[in-house]
Order: sequence, then structure tokens, then C-alpha cells
Amino acid sequence: MYTDPTPYTFYATLQNETGESVADGTAIISVEDRTLTFQSDFVPLYPIGTAMQVVRYCKNKVVHRFLGSVFLSDKTLMRLVSIADILYPGAEYCYWDIHRYKGTVKIKTPAQPQEHKLFQRFRTRQNPQTKFPITITAITLEEVLFQVSASNQTDKSSALPPRDNFNMLAEIGDVVSLHFDTPLPSSTVKAIVQKSLIFGEEHQYLCNVQWDNISQKEAMQTYLWGTIQKDCTLFPSNP
Repeated sequence: MYTDPTPYTFYATLQNETGESVADGTAIISVEDRTLTFQSDFVPLYPIGTAMQVVRYCKNKVVHRFLGSVFLSDKTLMRLVSIADILYPGAEYCYWDIHRYKGTVKIKTPAQPQEHKLFQRFRTRQNPQTKFPITITAITLEEVLFQVSASNQTDKSSALPPRDNFNMLAEIGDVVSLHFDTPLPSSTVKAIVQKSLIFGEEHQYLCNVQWDNISQKEAMQTYLWGTIQKDCTLFPSNP
């Protein structure tokens, strides 16, 4: 659900009840205990029971607010209890939707040398884009993580390269074409490969999505905001 290494640890800002920022640091959430521990080099001391809040930013906007009361206050640590949280629009930019979706990717196959006439130099012919079915394992409005599995390939002409060759279908920086199938809003977008990995028979890619069609972006934003609200609200108001 989150772009951080662990789901419930992230960089955050501590604020008082009126919304005044008092410290920047790291928030650590325990869903089981309904607590939030805020750590920093210096944390102002507050009486036990004081209402405080911790906010998380994305693109300079507050996207998640955690409200609670002080249980422990120390010079480098504050623990809040009885936490409730509020999500705000914009969370779909930084929180992952980790439901699995289907789609396709079009990737240009490597160029092949071709000799046209006797005594002429070899020329390079660019092969057309090859389509592969994919499984989308995580998506935000700006990034998508998907995998291509050799076991799912039925078209021999577009089979994945052998595992022993460690060939990637796309290199970092390559531009690919992604199509999202329902229940995601149907759309086709360009994406730039950020990371790539071969693991067994699977090729996995992290891409940055380039939205050229505003209406398609807005439809995806509405869909992701709905799933993020449902999946990433950690502490309902009425537990």
C-alpha cells in the first residue's frame, strides 16, 4: 500500500492540535495497539493526554493525518494512543494499490541486421513492437509494477528470452506501451522503465507512467482514490 520500505514506518511531521508543526521525524505505527510512535532528534515535551497529530506529505500536500493523545513524551520520542486517521486526495500518488490486475505491454524487440543487396553494408531493421500479457502487482497514479511470466506465453513468436541469457525485454530508460484491463479504467499509456529484474521465469518491471490523455488519467485517479481509501485507512473512527 505504501512506497516506504515497511508499510507503517514513514517520514512525517508532528503537529499540535491546531495544526502547528513542531518537529519532523519518523512515524512508526502499530495497528494492533492502535498507537503511533514519533521519533526525532528533538521532540518538544507535552503533558500526557494532550491532543496531537502526525501528518504525512506527498508532493508537498498532506495526504494522511493521524490524530491521538499523548501517552509518552520524551526529548526524542512521543507515543500517541487511541489513534484515528484521515486520508486526503493525493494519496493515490504515493500509496500503492496492491490488488492484482491484468493488462498488456508492447515492447520493441531488438533490432536485427539485414543485408539488402550484394556488396552493400548490413542495415539495421527495427522489428515492430511485440505484445505480452502482464500481471500488474502494484500501481499508483505515477508508477506501476508489473511482471511478465514465461509460463503464460502462448505465442511462440513473442516468447520470453531464455533465462540463462539474462536478457531483459526492456532496459532502464526504455519507453514501453501499457494497456490496463478492467476493473482498472481501460487506458493505454506510455511508461518509462525505472527498474528491471529477472526472477526465475518472471520478468518484473517498475515503470513511471506518462499520462498524455487527461480524461484517462482522471478516470484512473478516481478509481485508485476509491481503493486507497478502502485499503489504507488504518484506524476507523469507530473501532
